[in-house]
Amino acid sequence: MTHSRRMFTAMAIALAALLPMTGQAQSPSDPPHLLIGKWRHDTLLRVIDGTHTAEQPAQGNASVEFKPDGTWIGTSGTLTSSGKYRWIDKKHIEQKYLESGVPELIGSVATNEVKVTATRLEMTSTHKRSDIDKYAPPKRAGGAPDNIVVTISFKRMP
Repeated sequence: MTHSRRMFTAMAIALAALLPMTGQAQSPSDPPHLLIGKWRHDTLLRVIDGTHTAEQPAQGNASVEFKPDGTWIGTSGTLTSSGKYRWIDKKHIEQKYLESGVPELIGSVATNEVKVTATRLEMTSTHKRSDIDKYAPPKRAGGAPDNIVVTISFKRMP
C-alpha cells in the first residue's frame, strides 16, 4: 500500500469514527438544512386560552437569520436579539438568548416547533402562565391568560 493510499484510508476511518458524533448526512430537503438562511417576518397568529385571534400581517422589517454554526440573530425595528440554537428532534429547536434589546430575555431558552420548506418557515411556541407573568405583567382584567400559542410565519429572503 502506498503512503498516499494509507493516508487516505486512515482519513476515511477517522471520518467514519466521527460520523456518529455529527449525525447523519443532511440532504437539502432536511429541516436543519432548510432552516439556514435569512427569513422575513410575514404573519403572526395567537391562540389565547383556546381562542384564535385574527392573523396579523407583519409590521416593519422584522427578520431572523439562522446560521450553519448554530447561531441566530433576529431584528425587529430597533431591537436585536441573538444567541444559539440546536435541534432537539426533527420538529423542534431550542433557542438560547445570549443578547437582546429586551433585557428580560437574556439567558432565557425557548423551544419552538419548526415547519420549514425552501420558501416558508413557521415557528410555534407555547407560553404558560408562569412564563407570561415573568415577561409581560397582566394588562387586562382577570390577569394574564393561562396559555398562549404563538405561530410566526416567515418568507425566505433572497
